[in-house]
Amino acid sequence: MDVTIQLGADGEPPVVVARGVLDVHTAPDFREAVLPLLAVAGAGSVLDTSALHVADPAGDATLQWLVRHSQEFGGAGSPTTS
Repeated sequence: MDVTIQLGADGEPPVVVARGVLDVHTAPDFREAVLPLLAVAGAGSVLDTSALHVADPAGDATLQWLVRHSQEFGGAGSPTTS
């Protein structure tokens, strides 16, 4: 699992990028890694999950929780594909 932040440039929003497999084994660590990055990225940030493979219901539930959390706290809220 790889989670990084790409700070916005030239008016673009910051992007938190997740790559790897999200499943019952990686979901807790993924959630703990992404929350602080979304906080640092701030309002208007984007969670890019285009390179993330959601392998099971636990992974899906974690991703959906993060989307809701991001929406509640000012992020773009929806996973993007790029």
